[in-house]
Amino acid sequence: MPDHTVTVDRSGDVSSLSFSTTFNVAVPFIDRHLDEGRAGKVVIRTTGGDSVTYGTLAENVNRCGNALTGLNVLPAKRVLMIVKDYPAFSTHSGARSRPGSFRFRSTRCYAPKTINT
Repeated sequence: MPDHTVTVDRSGDVSSLSFSTTFNVAVPFIDRHLDEGRAGKVVIRTTGGDSVTYGTLAENVNRCGNALTGLNVLPAKRVLMIVKDYPAFSTHSGARSRPGSFRFRSTRCYAPKTINT
């Protein structure tokens, strides 16, 4: 199986996923689109009218990933980033994958009124 690929086996009652030995989620979700000529295509649009292309996303992911590597975030390390749900979230999400660090979900922050109701 080629590096950075995943296959889905739907032959049984329950589908199963198989990942290549070398797998970085940023490759199929970001790099692949650059390789296929979509660097100028918009991948994120906001309700405020902002947009981000695959090329810009890749540049930002690489910049952030290099910063994490510079901070000694090594493969298999856990990283917690607190970011708002806006385009930079995708940058941070992809960047955590670059050095091979693990992402994990945390609970969203809610206003006290939301939690207490």
